[in-house]
Amino acid sequence: RHLRDEGRTMMLVSHNLEEVLDIADTITVFRDGNVVKTAPRTDWTKTSLVQAMIGHAVRSGERLLPAAPPREGPPLLAVRGTRLDGAISDVSFQVRAGETLGIGGLVGSGRSSLLRSVAGLEPKSHGDMMIDGVAVPWPRNPRQALRLGIALVPEDRKTQGLVLGRNAVDNVVMTRFGRVARWGVLNRTAMREGASAAVREMGLDVRRIGQPVRHLSGGNQQKVLLAKRVYEPPRVLMVDEPTRGIDIGAKEEIMRRLRAMADSGMAVIVVSSELEEVVAMSDRVLVLSHGQTAARLDAAQDEVSVQSILNAAFRITGEDHASSL
Repeated sequence: RHLRDEGRTMMLVSHNLEEVLDIADTITVFRDGNVVKTAPRTDWTKTSLVQAMIGHAVRSGERLLPAAPPREGPPLLAVRGTRLDGAISDVSFQVRAGETLGIGGLVGSGRSSLLRSVAGLEPKSHGDMMIDGVAVPWPRNPRQALRLGIALVPEDRKTQGLVLGRNAVDNVVMTRFGRVARWGVLNRTAMREGASAAVREMGLDVRRIGQPVRHLSGGNQQKVLLAKRVYEPPRVLMVDEPTRGIDIGAKEEIMRRLRAMADSGMAVIVVSSELEEVVAMSDRVLVLSHGQTAARLDAAQDEVSVQSILNAAFRITGEDHASSL
């Protein structure tokens, strides 16, 4: 405000709608690389900004596949009071076998930090964890998490998930070399057979598995990364940005295969910046905002839509909505 009062012109880009509405004189909304609307600040509310951001093409409750039927018994994984200084404050959730839990929120809301904490990648995090209703120690490293049956497919496949100079066979079986080795010697035939079965299940042409993964397309690299978890299946599969940087055809295929993995009995947790994908895949959605729980939505009884997730993420209340009418 002080700079503005000095006569300086400023352009502000922010996901904080309160900040935008408080500071800006004129607001422009972009969607898909195009200007949707430019108008004075007085013409906007948080609700109208969200509606302009998502457009009219999005419909409530669009799902890729039917929601999984309710499961009996205790949750496969229950997490209580997750904390990580500067990122997460007292976040709790649970997920059952055969269920897909989506985690929605804006960039910086704590989505990835939550997955990394549960996967043992944030040793300074803490909380309480139960597997099948039994308390277990909070994982302090990925090895401990894997022993509990919890695996993470990371957001950045090229630097965190794959060894780009090795082929798909090596990348898939390295999750458990013990299955294809005897007396410390790797059996290349067993490696190829195991990797072939896993990548075939993910829809990758087995004729490509001998190539270095750096030569594969983004979609096929992601299939290799997921095939690692087919080869050595966890009980809880957490996937961060599963369709980032891949073409639209591969996106839908990967989404369907993640749904199939849940149907096979895994508990699947998905983080995606593409909220349409969260809506399409999830039985329930945990919405985060500033590292805290903003809402819990259940497809069996709540409206799970892009707008309902954004309303929770931006903390739009009934009063906000009414003021825009």
